[in-house]
Amino acid sequence: MTEKTSYTNVLQIPNDTKYWFVRAGTNANFYQDFKFNNYIAISDNSVTSEELFGIETEYATTDETLKIQYKQIYQSNLKNEYLRNTEKLDIPADKIKSDLITLSRRATNSASKGFNFVEKMSVGDLVIVPSKNSTHFLIGVLTSPVFDEPISHIYLGEDNEYTICQYIKKRRILWLKEILFSDLPNKLAWIKNGHQTIFNITKNANEINPLLSNKFVYKNLYFERFGVSTKKAITESDFFNLQSVLHDAVNQNSTSKVFQTIDIQSPGDVILHTAIDNWPAISTFGAILFGKAKIPTPIGEINIQGIVPYFSKESRLNRKINIKTKEMELQSIEDSSKRKKELAEVELEKARTEANLKSEELKQARITTKKAEQSIQATMAIDKLEKEAVTKTTNVSPININQSQEQSDSLTSMQINQNEIGSVTSFETQTDILSFRQVKSPQE
Repeated sequence: MTEKTSYTNVLQIPNDTKYWFVRAGTNANFYQDFKFNNYIAISDNSVTSEELFGIETEYATTDETLKIQYKQIYQSNLKNEYLRNTEKLDIPADKIKSDLITLSRRATNSASKGFNFVEKMSVGDLVIVPSKNSTHFLIGVLTSPVFDEPISHIYLGEDNEYTICQYIKKRRILWLKEILFSDLPNKLAWIKNGHQTIFNITKNANEINPLLSNKFVYKNLYFERFGVSTKKAITESDFFNLQSVLHDAVNQNSTSKVFQTIDIQSPGDVILHTAIDNWPAISTFGAILFGKAKIPTPIGEINIQGIVPYFSKESRLNRKINIKTKEMELQSIEDSSKRKKELAEVELEKARTEANLKSEELKQARITTKKAEQSIQATMAIDKLEKEAVTKTTNVSPININQSQEQSDSLTSMQINQNEIGSVTSFETQTDILSFRQVKSPQE
């Protein structure tokens, strides 16, 4: 029976995942509310989700016909709401006409926003929400259809009050991370200036995925992210050394091609991807750089210690301490061996003296002498083996694809890391919130 490979420690992102950018109201006023209470919402309460769910099936055959229905509903509801609010006011006819034209344009935008929120978003899609001035971003996964029912809002005390959103059309969400604007790759910098309330950013999936995890599987490919965190300019030599170590590491285990996306802007990223079955090629590179790893071989496991930790200040100090400790252990073994040898020689001399005094015991003395000599030889042999073993231990260096000191210095100076981006939110707390406050859609 063939054993199935498991990737339980690697994030698997479904191939059909969509990615969305959603604003938390004007000036991100509802950012904290969305964050603390695990939901997102859109404006225009004059249109309920029940009305949108009630569109006749014959008009929902295509996106275009459905969008027309959305536009008609929003225009009708917004117009009626405006007329109700102004019927007792003395407003000139020209002003009303101008307002209705403006309202029609708003209805078009609102209909498009509602269409995406209700029809195009799906449970499991990923959502990014910016804070005020886009200094922070929440990243989460949708966990419910649309619903209008009210929800509870966590009270954090007088010193931590926040603005509560009054929008009725909502979706539940599990927040995965909160990141800084500086964590975004350069290709996503434009997102800070996006003006729409909600829009699809699935085209940027390859830039967003590494924000979720340093290791993930997406569309049948295995990816790993390596961050270059130095703020210094990266020299041509440093870059060449990085590529050389990568080339040597990948070629040891690769069964198919490994591709890389490079955005080294000091700081920046190197993102490698390959076929799922070829993942050890990239993992070997990671092990070489960042830490100890056990690689199975036909004769046992090989322990690998990475270049970066191996040449770090702490690691160098630890090695010096270990070498000194081994030297002391070796000296102790040598001293013990010397004492054993001296003791054996004393015993041998004693045996010889007794043999001379008692001729009748000569035979026995010879036997004792022989045993003592064998004891000395055995002790010396054991000492030799122990000494060789200690020497081998102190001389062992990490398996590192024979990197040069220049390569090691380059990788260290570039401050390559695999630190997770952003702060991971508490799943336990959020699960409690979602369990007690989950509200079903009117469709269910």
